[in-house]
Amino acid sequence: MFDSWFCPQNVIQITYLFKHSVFLTAVDADEGPNGQIVYEILAGDQGDFIINDRTGLITIAPGVVLSVGRSYALTVKASDSAPPAQRRSSITTVYIEVLPPNNQSPPRFPQLMYSLEVSEAMRIGAVLLNLQAFDREGDPIRYLIQNGDPQQVFNLSQSILK
Repeated sequence: MFDSWFCPQNVIQITYLFKHSVFLTAVDADEGPNGQIVYEILAGDQGDFIINDRTGLITIAPGVVLSVGRSYALTVKASDSAPPAQRRSSITTVYIEVLPPNNQSPPRFPQLMYSLEVSEAMRIGAVLLNLQAFDREGDPIRYLIQNGDPQQVFNLSQSILK
């Protein structure tokens, strides 16, 4: 019943500051009233989340303040509206991780150290390494050579990636 595309790997990250909502989508082959989907959180919300039973929209419950670093595993059920004897349902788990506000988590490189061997015959301006860091909050990243190049032999593109 749940579409596999609704939430890649069923992992949702909520940034504490912005309190995002999450839509779950289920489909049913039935038409008419029997095809109407009803959503329900069965477990794992601990009163911190609510789901709209008709739309599948999961939101933070009114008055709840989420704690950074907290994780949830919500068990969500989608049922069609057929008579009880014919009713069908599907269950999925939605994992939620509460992240700190922006600029609280530094960008990260995939590796801790990079090592290159460069030929003296290498042409000036040749690209030696394409570095890419990742920021959990999606903030822009600015790159600079902090130390190790006192003669400023190496150059970085000053483009700001988002």
